[in-house]
Formats: sequence, structure tokens, C-alpha cells
Amino acid sequence: MAGSRVMRLFLVRHGEVAANRSFAFVGRGDDPLTAVGVRQVEALAAFFSDLPIDLVISSPLERCLATARAVIAATGCDLSTDHRLIEQSFGQWDGLTREEIEAGGSLRQEQLRTWQLDPSGCPPGGESLLEVQDRAMELVRDLVARDAGNVMWISHVGPIKAVVCHALGLPLSQIGRFFLDPASISVIDWQRPPVLRVFNAQSQRGWRYARWLASH
Repeated sequence: MAGSRVMRLFLVRHGEVAANRSFAFVGRGDDPLTAVGVRQVEALAAFFSDLPIDLVISSPLERCLATARAVIAATGCDLSTDHRLIEQSFGQWDGLTREEIEAGGSLRQEQLRTWQLDPSGCPPGGESLLEVQDRAMELVRDLVARDAGNVMWISHVGPIKAVVCHALGLPLSQIGRFFLDPASISVIDWQRPPVLRVFNAQSQRGWRYARWLASH
């Protein structure tokens, strides 16, 4: 490792937005949190109010910023934003469900199937998972070089899963085999090799171990 400490990444997915309920591809759309999403992030922030976090970094999209504002109001941490944490661009498919894409005909169906099998492929006009992973891992390396300590990311499914895949040595073609809920926390100790300590922890029962990790 470049720094003297093991960097611990607390990877927080933003709270619920309306499109999450239909499992639509919510990429660069700037959707606000639902009332449920607001309650989720307020509960998360309150539970982690005394968490010893050195740095909070958010995607610049509103659903993440709203989540981050709740966290920093409770913890007193400073907030920075980083475009490398933004969600994958789904191009022409942004805001659509899988069913809506497939209803576009056989070409769209084949494009969707190919994209889901090949992480180097892109939705029409969008971004590949490899590109998402490259920019997210660039940020990881920057933080390790800074000896950043305990870092909380407020981000999206794409960047979080891409970093988890890298940490576990999994190909991005496997990214669809694990699920990430709104307002969940995952924790990685960025050492050699990285260790996934928590994945998709939700509510106080799931968050308790993540909180314990922060102080040990």
C-alpha cells in the first residue's frame, strides 16, 4: 500500500428514488429522493452520527447529494464531490425498464443481451462498465496515495459494484449476480489483497457491524 494505514471504504448507495421501484435504469437522471428515501437516509445518518470518518465524497447527482447532506449534518464531516462516483450512463436507455427496452424490438433485445454479457459494451449512446470501473478505481488509487483513512462514498450501483468486483478479483460479467439496495452500506478494507467486510447492509441490524468496524 502507498500509505501507512489501511484505507477503509464505506460505500453507501443513495436512498430510494421513484424509478428504483420499477427497477428502471437510472443513470444520469437527476431524480430526487422519495419520501421513503428521505427516511432511509435520515435513519442511516443518525445511526452513524458518531462514526469516525475522515472524508465523505459524493457523486454530484442530487439523489447522492441529498444522502450526503444528511450524513454530514449528523457527523459534522466536510463534504466533497467527485464526478468519478457518478452513475453509469445508460444513454438512450436511461430511465427505461428492461421490459420497455425489450419492447423496442429484436434489435434492442439483442443489444440488451450483448451489453449484459460483455462489460466492454455500451448501451446506445452510453458508457461501458469497464469505463465505470476505470474511473472509480482511479479515485481509489488517489485516496490510497493520500493515506485517506476511513472514507465514506455516497454513490450508485454501478461504481460501487465495479469496485467490489475489482476488490474480489471478479470479472465485471458477474456484476449482475449480487444485488445492492438503496441506502445500503458495503465496507472494503483496501489492503493487499482487499477484503470485503460488509456487503449491502441495510437498516440498524445490518449497519451494526459496519459501525463496529469503523472504531476497530
